[in-house]
Amino acid sequence: MSSQEEIVIVVMGSTGTGKSSFINLLTGDNTVKIGNTLNSETSEIQLIRFIDPASRRKVVIVDTPGFDDSRSGVTNTNVLTTITEFLLEEYDKDRKINGLVYLHRISDTRFGGQASHNLKLFKSLCGRDNFKNVVALTTFWDRVDDETGRRREAELKAKFMKDLVEGGAHFMRHDRSMEGDRKVLKHILTLASTNHSYSRRDPCRG
Repeated sequence: MSSQEEIVIVVMGSTGTGKSSFINLLTGDNTVKIGNTLNSETSEIQLIRFIDPASRRKVVIVDTPGFDDSRSGVTNTNVLTTITEFLLEEYDKDRKINGLVYLHRISDTRFGGQASHNLKLFKSLCGRDNFKNVVALTTFWDRVDDETGRRREAELKAKFMKDLVEGGAHFMRHDRSMEGDRKVLKHILTLASTNHSYSRRDPCRG
């Protein structure tokens, strides 16, 4: 199977939002580290390849460093530049990205300034034309009651991530189950691949 036939999914989000847990369940690859401390586990971009048993499609997960990286001297701009440079080198008009998964903790009591900044970085990376390929994946539903979770989810859609929703992004929930993660993949398989428009000179442009 050629590289053009691969389904490419970029997974992004702040440190501690459950990226590694999501990837482990989806791929069955337990070598992806799950952080149990405040330190960042993913320091560089990792590629995890597997065959989706349902569709038999070849899938590539691009596991990216988390925003709010806890390593000394590493800023969000460093992280964004690393991701941007990688995507510019690896994906072009012939090798495209199918989905961008952005994880957010539904257990967070407020959507503060840092969360807003991280979301802005993500949106500036993927570009408005590619919002339709975004899955906003909320995590840690087991830490909130159903009513609180639904209220926060509605607020995300109506306020903080309104432009993503208007651009065609799809909201989904990560319930720590393989079946739930497979639903994310099934949705991405229905999407047309993106035509990226990243800037090598200014990765933070919106």
